[in-house]
Amino acid sequence: MNKNIKKLLKNSYRYNDWIFKMKEISQIKENKKNNLIVMTSINPTTYGEGKTTTLIGLVDAFNREKKSAIGCLRQPSIGPYLGMKGGATGGGSCSIKNDKIINLGLTGDFEKIMLLNNLIISIIENDYFQNNFDIDPKTIKWRRCIDLNDRSLRKIEYKINNTKIESSFTITSASDIMALFSLCKNWDDFKQKLESTPVCKTKKEKIIYIKDLNIIDSVKDIIFNSLNPNIVFTLKGNPIFMHGGPFANIAHGTNSLISTYEAINNSEYTFVESGFGSDLGLEKFINIVTRVGNLKPKLAVYSISFKSLKHHGNNDFKKMLDYLNSHVNIAKNFNLNYVILMNKFDDDNEIELNNFISFAKDNSIEIVISNLYNDLDDSKFIVNYIISKINENELSFSYKLEDKLETKIENIAKKIYNAKSVQYSKRAIDLLKEANKYKYYVCIAKDHKEIIPSNRILKINDIYINHSANLIVPICDNIFLMPGLPKIPRARKGE
Repeated sequence: MNKNIKKLLKNSYRYNDWIFKMKEISQIKENKKNNLIVMTSINPTTYGEGKTTTLIGLVDAFNREKKSAIGCLRQPSIGPYLGMKGGATGGGSCSIKNDKIINLGLTGDFEKIMLLNNLIISIIENDYFQNNFDIDPKTIKWRRCIDLNDRSLRKIEYKINNTKIESSFTITSASDIMALFSLCKNWDDFKQKLESTPVCKTKKEKIIYIKDLNIIDSVKDIIFNSLNPNIVFTLKGNPIFMHGGPFANIAHGTNSLISTYEAINNSEYTFVESGFGSDLGLEKFINIVTRVGNLKPKLAVYSISFKSLKHHGNNDFKKMLDYLNSHVNIAKNFNLNYVILMNKFDDDNEIELNNFISFAKDNSIEIVISNLYNDLDDSKFIVNYIISKINENELSFSYKLEDKLETKIENIAKKIYNAKSVQYSKRAIDLLKEANKYKYYVCIAKDHKEIIPSNRILKINDIYINHSANLIVPICDNIFLMPGLPKIPRARKGE
């Protein structure tokens, strides 16, 4: 165990077996020796792409080769774990210890986020009931949240003082507080952004901010310790920060900035996972997270599987390669170097797999087979290969913060999704004027299953403004902020 890890553990307390929580957050400092590497993938399928597994494997491989490495992962949401998605702690020899504890709440950070989120709306509605601010109930935009998949909570109605209130729940991972939690730099940053968040208006149109609710002492009591990152460990005993858990198809899809800073401060190589495919997780990591956190990633690693690629390309080598190219072009669009690791599984057709890799090479796409899932025998080659591709390029973003919202959305739609154009519903058009007042980052809520074909139109059905995290969330026509359960939930299987 290197000295940086020992230092980390000295500043932590043991929560449960191989799970630790830091006692305090370190000061942000520049580590010029650190290399930030972001994990991404193609659009997810039921066959599995192995992104989390690969990140864990690379942390183990780099440390095996005496390269100081720390991984950063999001904390899994209980809802999808009990629904359909399952766990988020890797697989095979590339797994994290205490997987059930991790998948069912870890150190309780999600509960605190849910509590704080719901405290805010309960205080607002109590002030309306008590007539403390002469609140106009139609202006209350804050949503409740819960860390479960429950489609019945997508739309709710209830009464306060005989006034009908229409609202909805989001899942905790898509809540405003989760986004702020994952994008803040420390408690002072969290406090300042939360207090300046508008939550409703009086009947005379005076804006009421969270600071006006006079709850900040309670906020600190609830969330302060949760801002300290959690440390978990791979089966090989190497450290992973697991902190924050924003969804990538709705929110920005990366672990907390605080944990990324801690990893950078204490390692030579930091691996950060971005959720879903590169059209969602990588896009939001570059356009949002790197700018908020002043991060400088030096490489993107695409973790893919042959079965998933065959699924997307209908077993046609040319279609498979065209599809893969549409994803790696996203990294190129950001001027970010990349490598492609193909996770090899025992039931892969080896002849087909090798023929495809040769076909890809003939067409200037280099793919490296990874067997980290089973063992680390090829770790030295993979480590050296990744190191050889690291390059500190100046990132190119999809839009400028001062651009009009329509321009930002169109740039992402065309440059990242390959869409032909953007179409807005009447509701979205009505909301554009208000949204354009704020020079926020754009965080599109989009279906995670595909990159939009070039002849398709990106349809925006709604626009939501997250003032706490400075995000504008255009919501596409087939996205819900509260997931539903499948016909046979994973919880019923007892797995």
